[in-house]
Amino acid sequence: MAALIIGGDRVAVYMNYLQRLGYATIRHWNGRKKSECHRQIPVDTSLVVILIDHVNHGLAKKTRRTAKKCACPSSSSGSAWDNSARRWRAFGPEIGHQLA
Repeated sequence: MAALIIGGDRVAVYMNYLQRLGYATIRHWNGRKKSECHRQIPVDTSLVVILIDHVNHGLAKKTRRTAKKCACPSSSSGSAWDNSARRWRAFGPEIGHQLA
């Protein structure tokens, strides 16, 4: 499984948490560069996390739309850690089970 984190400067906590959940590959885009709006979500991505406090809004909108087309779950939240962890419980039995 692979995850993509978009936005944020200090994402080590998110990356460590996703690794504990079984995500072997975790990519991070800082989401501030205009050129990042043209990047494609990698094919092996099974979860997209968008930290909307630190991301270009055009990129956030495009990423949500693209993830929806690919049937890839996405979570948009601020930079509050506990808020994000609660939202991830809805993304499948393997994640919900490990968070319980």
